[in-house]
Amino acid sequence: MMKKSTAKIALVLCLMLLTVCLTACGSGGSDEPAGKAAAFTGEKYIYEGSEYAIKTEEMPEGYPYIANDQFTAGFKAIVDGTITTASAYSDVAKAFGDDGIKMAGIKYDGYAYYSWYSDKDYTSDTKVHVLVTFKVSGDKVTYYAYSSEGINAQDVK
Repeated sequence: MMKKSTAKIALVLCLMLLTVCLTACGSGGSDEPAGKAAAFTGEKYIYEGSEYAIKTEEMPEGYPYIANDQFTAGFKAIVDGTITTASAYSDVAKAFGDDGIKMAGIKYDGYAYYSWYSDKDYTSDTKVHVLVTFKVSGDKVTYYAYSSEGINAQDVK
């Protein structure tokens, strides 16, 4: 009798584990941003598991900036309307060819903020970059607006 109870308990636990695994894996159709993007907390950039102290917008040594041609193409997709409010985070990341940097230090309910940086200098202190605001609804993250430094809409038309 004890062996039957143990076997039933083991079977139930296996089924529960299988259910949890299948639920966690999901269908892969989510528009939620990739988890490998770095984060700017307002005090430090955190990139690929390492922390780097910063002064202003100084990026960590060895940070893989986006080649300016690719950055400009991604920016153009935003300003020419290819990227719209129906576009997912993944569409913007694909346009830039990079996951961007999650700006964790900016918090406003219902929104997420990501930056993309070119390898082109804007000033001696910073690179050309764009900050993109996304609306968040559940696991759906869609484009909302952008602001940029060192590049504008007239530069890419």
